[in-house]
Amino acid sequence: VAAPSSWASQRVVHGSYAAGWMLLVSAGYLVRSFASTGQSLLLACERFSLVARLQIGVNVLRTILVGGAVLAGFGVEGAVAGTAIALAIDGLVSFLLAARASQRTLGGTMLSVRTRTLAEDRRGLIRFLLWSNYASRVGLFAKQCDTFILGWSSGPATVGIYSFARALISAAGRLVGGLHSVVFQTFPRYFPPRDPGAVLPRVRLPAV
Repeated sequence: VAAPSSWASQRVVHGSYAAGWMLLVSAGYLVRSFASTGQSLLLACERFSLVARLQIGVNVLRTILVGGAVLAGFGVEGAVAGTAIALAIDGLVSFLLAARASQRTLGGTMLSVRTRTLAEDRRGLIRFLLWSNYASRVGLFAKQCDTFILGWSSGPATVGIYSFARALISAAGRLVGGLHSVVFQTFPRYFPPRDPGAVLPRVRLPAV
């Protein structure tokens, strides 16, 4: 992020001030990297309601921080700072809750696991990590390509209006994402491992 921040601030955002904002938000995303692992561990511990409350709470907190900063007169700088703070809190809280849940359910935290026990699966884990990151980057580019082109050609004001409209349209999809996160985790409990035909009757309703 640091390497292209100066170029992006000049060519995309059309203002050198945006380089610092990019670094601030990227720092928030760095801390938020704990959120995915933490919430996956919470789901493995069957703390579904806790994950739901955590996701709702983080979004509410982000709205309060960003909206409060803007209403207080801090403008774009306040919105960026509020977003970065909310991202960091998401990662830290997810990590702490996951550590507590895994200690109670599994008898230890993720930090207490010895990597030697994963030696046999190391190659598969590395391969999965590389391919999942590759797929994530390609998907991110596909999702943000239109915003990037619009910002490069029309400026930040147009991008803001476009992003707001797209956020309103995609709001319904967030409900489906939460349902998917919970339902998907319960599938292995009900399906015999060698009976694919048993899957269809149970997934028909969630799919609809």
